[in-house]
Amino acid sequence: MNLPGSSVIRAQPWGDWLSFRSLVLIAPVLMLTLKHWIDSVAFLTSIAAMVWLARNSGHRSTTTNELQGWRRWVAWALAGPILAVGLAQCFRGEFFLGNFDPPFRLLLCAPIFLAVSAGWLHRRDASPITAKWMAVVLPLTLVWTCCHRVIWPNVSWGPDRLTTSFVDPLTFGSLCLMFALLSLAGLWVVKGRSRLAQAFVLVSVASGLFLSVTSGSRTGWLSLPFFALLALYLGTRHAMSARLLITIGLACVLTIGVAMSVNPGPFDRLALGFAEVTNYNWHGMNPDGSLQMRISFWRMGAFYFMHRPLEGWGDLGWQTLVNSPELMVYASQYTREFASHGFHSEIMTSTVRSGVWGLISSISLFIVPLVCSLKLRELKHSPTMQTILWFMWIFLGHQFLAGLSTEVTALIFQASFFGLCVAVGMGEAMYCFQSRVA
Repeated sequence: MNLPGSSVIRAQPWGDWLSFRSLVLIAPVLMLTLKHWIDSVAFLTSIAAMVWLARNSGHRSTTTNELQGWRRWVAWALAGPILAVGLAQCFRGEFFLGNFDPPFRLLLCAPIFLAVSAGWLHRRDASPITAKWMAVVLPLTLVWTCCHRVIWPNVSWGPDRLTTSFVDPLTFGSLCLMFALLSLAGLWVVKGRSRLAQAFVLVSVASGLFLSVTSGSRTGWLSLPFFALLALYLGTRHAMSARLLITIGLACVLTIGVAMSVNPGPFDRLALGFAEVTNYNWHGMNPDGSLQMRISFWRMGAFYFMHRPLEGWGDLGWQTLVNSPELMVYASQYTREFASHGFHSEIMTSTVRSGVWGLISSISLFIVPLVCSLKLRELKHSPTMQTILWFMWIFLGHQFLAGLSTEVTALIFQASFFGLCVAVGMGEAMYCFQSRVA
């Protein structure tokens, strides 16, 4: 588990800190403020995982056949996107290396998952990495990112959108919101923290909501009603005091109120978005509203898919049909051409690019970990398992809902982060099931 020279490192008092476990632990902290950070972490950790797997390949495995099957399914799900791109390009008779970049990052996380599920990065005297993420690392990430953005603001995306130079506002706002939700869930599922630590989490949640609102993005906010009900369920099930529930609610309302006074744009856009959805014309031309365009993108994507279900279209091949009469009925020229920037949907973008192979692989990235985690919960109940699974459910739920209106693995850093979370979360859950960690 340690870096090269481990025999020397273990003899030092700081030896436990200089390890790949520590590297993975701190991975989220700088991902929104330091370019290429999360990509480098995933790459180095993947190389180390492959070395660990090679060195331990001769050890007798105690894994059950059922668990081995689940491991294969999750590993194939992480490898699916790169297979989808390759198959579609084979059917089209073309080769474009750029399409393999994000899927390759997901593939790199497959050996991480296999190693973690076999016990790599596990320490008997320490909490799972996912628990540490929820309890400490993600709250620290939000506070650090908020301070960084306020002290060193970036106006690359406009003066009214608080984000970084290399993360677009849609992704930035969605990730900050997800980190806030995971940090808030940590108050319920991670026990034994002091009042000061709980107060720090509330500050971090407020920071995450502030960052999400001031990014000017509505992406991911669809998950708020769902997770509000989830928080109420967790609060009542875990007998959380009424005082703490009220404090959390007031803190969230106060934070949103402050953020709204700083940047009321996203709330105006939420109201506008509701009007756009309810007034969408399914039988005629639609204006170029943000959500109306996204609905049209889904319809356009389905049209393109039906014409080339096996080959897909690559990045821009579908433009040969952009002026089809079937599309001109409901999508303006601006909407039809704007799709060249992406179909603003994880599943639809992959489907148009890689056909049925992209459809299967993009759905599998969410469905396979979800099904496996539900199976694990049926077979084992323990505080450790529950903490890991809550992390996975919140992560997958938010990423799926955000993926309905934007891509969540289209960029290299997005794919690295998504793959690392699935690899560590599902790996720890399977090792917990296998080793009967309480």
